[in-house]
Amino acid sequence: MKSGKMKSSKRPGDAFTGPQSRGLLTLLVGGRTRSNASPEEREMAFKRVMRIVKKNYSVISGDHDATGIFIKIIMDPDTNEKKFEGIRISLRDVGLFPKLIDTGSETILAIFPLPLRKGSNYWINFVLLILTMFTTVWAGATLWEERTGEMVELSDMIKVLADPVDLGMGALTFALPLLLILGVHELGHYFTSRRYHVEASLPYFIPVPPLLSPFGTFGALISMKEPISNRKALVDIGAAGPIAGFIVAIPITLIGLILTGAFPSTQEMIEGVTYAKINPPLLFRAMMAPLGLSPDVDYYPTAIAGWIGLFVTSINLFPSGQLDGGHIARGVLGEKGKILSFVTVAVLIVLGFTTPFKTYLLFAFFILFMGTRHPPPLDDISKISKRQYWTAGLSLLIMALTFHPVPIEIVESQLEGVLISDAPLEINVSAEVPLIFSVTIENKGRLEKEVELLVMIDNRTVVYDAFHPEPDWNSSTFGPLIQLSDDLLVHDGWYILIVDPLKMKIEGGKGKEQVRMIIVGCSPEKERSEEAVLDLGFRTEKEVVWVPILMCCNNTSSI
Repeated sequence: MKSGKMKSSKRPGDAFTGPQSRGLLTLLVGGRTRSNASPEEREMAFKRVMRIVKKNYSVISGDHDATGIFIKIIMDPDTNEKKFEGIRISLRDVGLFPKLIDTGSETILAIFPLPLRKGSNYWINFVLLILTMFTTVWAGATLWEERTGEMVELSDMIKVLADPVDLGMGALTFALPLLLILGVHELGHYFTSRRYHVEASLPYFIPVPPLLSPFGTFGALISMKEPISNRKALVDIGAAGPIAGFIVAIPITLIGLILTGAFPSTQEMIEGVTYAKINPPLLFRAMMAPLGLSPDVDYYPTAIAGWIGLFVTSINLFPSGQLDGGHIARGVLGEKGKILSFVTVAVLIVLGFTTPFKTYLLFAFFILFMGTRHPPPLDDISKISKRQYWTAGLSLLIMALTFHPVPIEIVESQLEGVLISDAPLEINVSAEVPLIFSVTIENKGRLEKEVELLVMIDNRTVVYDAFHPEPDWNSSTFGPLIQLSDDLLVHDGWYILIVDPLKMKIEGGKGKEQVRMIIVGCSPEKERSEEAVLDLGFRTEKEVVWVPILMCCNNTSSI
């Protein structure tokens, strides 16, 4: 069949999308292409391309100009994927790439020059890797010193650089496992790209000093050097990294949690110091449960490395833009994936304003900057197989297992509760002579705490009642004591006189204990040897410490 000229009205004006996104970055960066060929060179290229295309498709017509070559073809959807991929690989060797365009009434194979790009400079990858090794070892040394020593001042983060033990343990327990997870993640993308004959760069690690990020890195990435071929490749390349990193992160996390339980932290918590609190996701908690670990435990650095691996996995699987999840969503949903992308950005913005984790706003900005609309693959017509649906489903499950709405938050350390001492286990109470005893309260922490005294008798809470009639005190012995405090608690013939206010502030630190005086009596009507349990509760902001005391009536008048 002869190839006739295509009318310019039939040529799609927006056929070229290129390997770049349609975000803000496109406006700032732009791109240069190999389109400065002479008319004779373009004619020769057109004839050569037509010969290649005719080996795979039935050609209706073809045309070319300074922007590219446009060939109207008859396409069989069942065999198109293999044919198009063969053409794409053949054209790549001569600096061109094809794109299938379905106008609704006809199928056009558009061929454009590949964007000019510089050759790979592996020194950049190497230097970034070395720098990231240094910053993650530094971060690991800081985490190790925090767990075994005392880190309060920023200057302490500099001092660890002179400690070979901290550096060695930081490298072994944190940097090595973390870089292994991040490296395997990116190599998953790299080797899957190679399998689909899509050229990609080696991983670029991103170093960050621990003074700016407690983990020493913002992760790693690879750069796609050419457009992705089809929707299958989009799904598989996008999912390969998170799945590979996830597989490695599981044993590293488990080892870290085992070490957390086997080697508890020896660091004394310093009250008033702010620190980053990790909130473990579902999978992390599931691994902690059999080990009997609390979510508030001081994690071993290896467990933190595993947590970072799971955190990076969940973030990358957000179905938006050019994140890994964006690749998967675009491959599975096609053009409809842009709706999910916009919804994801909106959710990130809401989370950024409604949770303590404000970094969600940075993620949203990053997606907007790179472009929320994922560029289509070169072949956006061929369908994906069941394997890609299973891959997408597995990716969604991994995201659910590794996501936490507030993965990390900055909190101020505070030791909870109080210590109670000197309280008697049993007391003899009478109506004739008041019984006076004391209880010593010690603040566990260093910050001032308000402690409220609660009183229960036989599991019933007793409160002060201003209208309660005065008890049957012995006026000569109990009368003067009633003037010491208005807090007289009465229940079933038992009288509890609280000398000090029910609420008191107790300073922190050793030697700052408070002594509370308690006066106890009972009604003369009570039978001798009658018993009740007096529970004294000392309530702070987050807990109550109860002290049980057995009261026994010792009235002589009832003999």
